[in-house]
Amino acid sequence: MVWRSFAIYALLLAMLKVRPIAKIPEFLRNAYLGSLSEPQELYVETLVQTGKKLLICDSERWIGYAIIHDAAIVEFFLLESGSKVRSEAFDLALSKSGAVRALCKTFDCLMLAAAAAKPARTRTVGLLFRRIVDASFANNPEVVPRVASKNDVAMLLSVHDGFFDGSSEIESYMTEGGLFIYESKDKDVLGCGVFKRVIPGRNAFDVGMVVAAAHRRKGTGTYIVAHLKNHCLSAGYRPVCGCSASNIASQRSLEKAGFVANHSLIEFAY
Repeated sequence: MVWRSFAIYALLLAMLKVRPIAKIPEFLRNAYLGSLSEPQELYVETLVQTGKKLLICDSERWIGYAIIHDAAIVEFFLLESGSKVRSEAFDLALSKSGAVRALCKTFDCLMLAAAAAKPARTRTVGLLFRRIVDASFANNPEVVPRVASKNDVAMLLSVHDGFFDGSSEIESYMTEGGLFIYESKDKDVLGCGVFKRVIPGRNAFDVGMVVAAAHRRKGTGTYIVAHLKNHCLSAGYRPVCGCSASNIASQRSLEKAGFVANHSLIEFAY
């Protein structure tokens, strides 16, 4: 019986292969998203959308996929039929793509197990806030939020401090109605806040903010995040957020606004 099991395992390995594909089949991606215990991280999703896609096959069957961005596996998934060759499929995706790293969310159990099965240097690169411990919001009449318009693009480019990639990203938020400007009563710009649906058709919205340099360390960031949280909850959305592990200021603002980073983004370097 042991020899038979070994023979079946050896056959599975012999049939295992990967091939490039332009787009991951929708049923596979939906199966992956459905396997996660928490909503996808927007930062990772942007890498996924522009990454190299590999289909993992067992003979002629689709059993999973991997997505690689900048020499890092950013998404890895196998159907139950491929679970016996999880580590081998992950190794094959690494070798065939030339990837030397993996970025893994701690709520992605399958990829976390596959990535951790190989000797690697690990570090926490991001904090993922998926729990709200305080859903309240105290309105401050001295702060006036408004929906941004195209007339605000030049102003936002002058204060965003690298938060946006450029005017095209700012305009994309505006098109979706997901960008707020926060001003004092005398029209002094305090900062801006954004919220964006992470996956079409799902109710998780990523929230983020940037504070104008002159108004930092005054609780403005916390107020913006709390307002965005309240806006999403009032609309029936689930607000989620994340920040770099080294960004202590953002971490504290998110925590003071009622969020808890109960997960993280781990980098495995091979």
